[in-house]
Amino acid sequence: MKRKKFITILGVSTGAVVGGGLAFSAVFDHKTSNQPLEKRHVKLVTLDECRKELEQLRQAKGIAVNNDWTLYQNLVHCAQSIEYSYEGYPEKRSVLFQRTIGEMAFNKFKKQGFMSHNLNEPILSAPKIVDSDNLEIAFSRLEKAIEQFENTDEQMLRPHFVYGNVSKSDYAKVHAMHSSDHFSAFEV
Repeated sequence: MKRKKFITILGVSTGAVVGGGLAFSAVFDHKTSNQPLEKRHVKLVTLDECRKELEQLRQAKGIAVNNDWTLYQNLVHCAQSIEYSYEGYPEKRSVLFQRTIGEMAFNKFKKQGFMSHNLNEPILSAPKIVDSDNLEIAFSRLEKAIEQFENTDEQMLRPHFVYGNVSKSDYAKVHAMHSSDHFSAFEV
Protein backbone atom coordinates (compact mmCIF):
# COMPACT_ATOMS: atom_id res chain seq x y z
CA MET A 1 0.00 0.00 0.00
CA LYS A 2 1.30 3.40 -0.87
CA ARG A 3 2.20 5.70 1.98
CA LYS A 4 -0.23 8.47 0.93
CA LYS A 5 -3.15 6.03 0.74
CA PHE A 6 -2.21 4.52 4.11
CA ILE A 7 -2.09 7.96 5.77
CA THR A 8 -5.47 8.86 4.24
CA ILE A 9 -7.07 5.63 5.52
CA LEU A 10 -5.47 6.11 8.94
CA GLY A 11 -6.77 9.70 9.13
CA VAL A 12 -10.30 8.73 8.14
CA SER A 13 -10.34 5.82 10.62
CA THR A 14 -9.02 8.00 13.45
CA GLY A 15 -11.57 10.69 12.61
CA ALA A 16 -14.39 8.15 12.70
CA VAL A 17 -13.33 6.85 16.12
CA VAL A 18 -12.90 10.34 17.58
CA GLY A 19 -16.16 11.53 15.99
CA GLY A 20 -18.02 8.51 17.32
CA GLY A 21 -16.64 9.13 20.81
CA LEU A 22 -17.67 12.79 20.68
CA ALA A 23 -21.14 11.81 19.44
CA PHE A 24 -21.40 9.28 22.27
CA SER A 25 -20.52 11.95 24.83
CA ALA A 26 -22.92 14.49 23.38
CA VAL A 27 -25.83 12.04 23.26
CA PHE A 28 -25.32 10.08 26.47
CA ASP A 29 -23.48 12.27 28.97
CA HIS A 30 -25.76 14.62 30.87
CA LYS A 31 -22.85 16.93 31.66
CA THR A 32 -22.82 18.03 28.02
CA SER A 33 -26.50 18.96 28.01
CA ASN A 34 -28.02 22.22 29.22
CA GLN A 35 -30.14 20.71 31.97
CA PRO A 36 -29.72 21.94 35.56
CA LEU A 37 -27.79 20.02 38.17
CA GLU A 38 -29.86 17.40 39.95
CA LYS A 39 -30.51 17.90 43.68
CA ARG A 40 -30.92 14.22 44.57
CA HIS A 41 -29.58 10.99 43.16
CA VAL A 42 -31.91 8.03 42.82
CA LYS A 43 -30.17 4.81 41.85
CA LEU A 44 -32.59 2.04 40.89
CA VAL A 45 -31.51 -1.15 39.13
CA THR A 46 -34.64 -3.27 39.42
CA LEU A 47 -38.26 -2.70 38.54
CA ASP A 48 -39.26 -3.59 42.12
CA GLU A 49 -37.12 -0.68 43.34
CA CYS A 50 -38.73 1.49 40.66
CA ARG A 51 -42.19 0.49 41.87
CA LYS A 52 -41.28 1.37 45.50
CA GLU A 53 -39.87 4.77 44.50
CA LEU A 54 -42.96 5.42 42.41
CA GLU A 55 -45.16 4.76 45.44
CA GLN A 56 -43.09 7.16 47.56
CA LEU A 57 -43.45 9.80 44.86
CA ARG A 58 -47.18 9.21 44.74
CA GLN A 59 -47.39 9.80 48.53
CA ALA A 60 -45.25 12.97 48.45
CA LYS A 61 -46.95 16.21 49.44
CA GLY A 62 -45.23 18.14 46.66
CA ILE A 63 -42.74 17.53 43.88
CA ALA A 64 -40.74 20.12 41.94
CA VAL A 65 -39.16 19.00 38.66
CA ASN A 66 -35.70 20.13 37.55
CA ASN A 67 -36.07 19.71 33.80
CA ASP A 68 -38.26 21.22 31.07
CA TRP A 69 -41.07 18.69 31.51
CA THR A 70 -43.78 18.51 34.15
CA LEU A 71 -44.06 15.60 36.57
CA TYR A 72 -46.89 14.21 34.42
CA GLN A 73 -44.78 14.37 31.24
CA ASN A 74 -41.77 12.70 32.93
CA LEU A 75 -43.88 9.83 34.24
CA VAL A 76 -45.65 9.28 30.92
CA HIS A 77 -42.29 9.39 29.11
CA CYS A 78 -40.97 6.63 31.40
CA ALA A 79 -44.16 4.63 30.78
CA GLN A 80 -43.80 5.09 27.00
CA SER A 81 -40.26 3.73 27.11
CA ILE A 82 -41.41 0.58 28.87
CA GLU A 83 -44.51 0.17 26.67
CA TYR A 84 -42.41 0.42 23.50
CA SER A 85 -40.25 -2.48 24.67
CA TYR A 86 -43.22 -4.83 24.15
CA GLU A 87 -45.20 -2.84 21.55
CA GLY A 88 -42.28 -1.74 19.39
CA TYR A 89 -40.61 1.67 19.15
CA PRO A 90 -41.99 4.11 16.56
CA GLU A 91 -38.51 4.57 15.07
CA LYS A 92 -35.12 2.96 15.69
CA ARG A 93 -31.58 4.13 15.21
CA SER A 94 -29.69 2.34 12.46
CA VAL A 95 -28.19 -1.08 13.13
CA LEU A 96 -24.76 0.51 12.74
CA PHE A 97 -25.60 3.07 15.43
CA GLN A 98 -27.00 0.35 17.73
CA ARG A 99 -23.91 -1.83 17.34
CA THR A 100 -21.46 1.01 17.95
CA ILE A 101 -22.62 4.02 19.96
CA GLY A 102 -25.70 2.24 21.31
CA GLU A 103 -23.67 -0.73 22.50
CA MET A 104 -21.04 1.55 24.08
CA ALA A 105 -23.74 3.51 25.94
CA PHE A 106 -25.52 0.36 27.09
CA ASN A 107 -22.29 -1.19 28.39
CA LYS A 108 -21.31 2.05 30.14
CA PHE A 109 -24.66 2.36 31.91
CA LYS A 110 -24.77 -1.32 32.83
CA LYS A 111 -21.22 -1.24 34.23
CA GLN A 112 -21.71 1.93 36.29
CA GLY A 113 -25.19 0.88 37.45
CA PHE A 114 -26.96 4.07 36.47
CA MET A 115 -27.96 6.03 33.39
CA SER A 116 -27.46 9.69 32.64
CA HIS A 117 -29.07 11.17 29.57
CA ASN A 118 -30.76 14.33 28.35
CA LEU A 119 -33.96 14.41 30.41
CA ASN A 120 -35.67 16.78 27.97
CA GLU A 121 -35.36 14.58 24.89
CA PRO A 122 -38.42 12.60 23.80
CA ILE A 123 -38.22 9.07 22.45
CA LEU A 124 -37.46 9.11 18.73
CA SER A 125 -40.73 9.75 16.79
CA ALA A 126 -42.91 9.23 19.88
CA PRO A 127 -46.08 11.32 20.04
CA LYS A 128 -45.66 14.56 21.94
CA ILE A 129 -46.71 14.22 25.57
CA VAL A 130 -49.16 16.96 26.40
CA ASP A 131 -49.22 18.30 29.92
CA SER A 132 -52.02 17.29 32.26
CA ASP A 133 -52.90 17.91 35.87
CA ASN A 134 -54.14 14.35 36.33
CA LEU A 135 -51.09 12.76 37.97
CA GLU A 136 -53.04 9.65 38.91
CA ILE A 137 -53.26 8.76 35.21
CA ALA A 138 -49.48 9.11 34.84
CA PHE A 139 -48.66 7.09 37.97
CA SER A 140 -51.12 4.35 36.96
CA ARG A 141 -49.82 4.24 33.40
CA LEU A 142 -46.24 3.74 34.57
CA GLU A 143 -47.27 1.06 37.06
CA LYS A 144 -49.31 -0.73 34.39
CA ALA A 145 -46.39 -0.54 31.91
CA ILE A 146 -44.06 -2.16 34.46
CA GLU A 147 -46.59 -4.92 35.16
CA GLN A 148 -47.18 -5.56 31.45
CA PHE A 149 -43.42 -5.69 30.81
CA GLU A 150 -42.95 -8.23 33.59
CA ASN A 151 -45.76 -10.38 32.14
CA THR A 152 -44.36 -10.28 28.59
CA ASP A 153 -42.35 -13.30 27.39
CA GLU A 154 -38.76 -12.45 26.49
CA GLN A 155 -39.30 -13.66 22.91
CA MET A 156 -42.07 -11.08 22.47
CA LEU A 157 -39.91 -8.09 23.44
CA ARG A 158 -38.99 -5.69 20.64
CA PRO A 159 -35.48 -4.36 20.03
CA HIS A 160 -34.60 -1.19 21.91
CA PHE A 161 -34.43 1.83 19.60
CA VAL A 162 -30.83 2.62 20.65
CA TYR A 163 -29.44 -0.63 22.13
CA GLY A 164 -31.01 -3.15 19.75
CA ASN A 165 -31.69 -6.66 21.03
CA VAL A 166 -31.18 -7.03 24.77
CA SER A 167 -32.24 -9.77 27.19
CA LYS A 168 -35.33 -9.26 29.32
CA SER A 169 -33.22 -8.92 32.48
CA ASP A 170 -31.05 -6.26 30.81
CA TYR A 171 -34.17 -4.52 29.50
CA ALA A 172 -35.55 -4.42 33.06
CA LYS A 173 -32.32 -2.77 34.24
CA VAL A 174 -32.49 -0.26 31.37
CA HIS A 175 -36.06 0.66 32.34
CA ALA A 176 -35.18 0.97 36.04
CA MET A 177 -32.08 3.09 35.32
CA HIS A 178 -33.98 5.25 32.82
CA SER A 179 -36.79 5.89 35.31
CA SER A 180 -34.36 6.59 38.16
CA ASP A 181 -32.52 9.15 36.03
CA HIS A 182 -35.83 10.98 35.60
CA PHE A 183 -36.77 10.50 39.27
CA SER A 184 -33.44 12.10 40.23
CA ALA A 185 -34.72 15.35 38.72
CA PHE A 186 -37.63 15.44 41.18
CA GLU A 187 -37.33 17.48 44.37
CA VAL A 188 -39.67 15.86 46.87
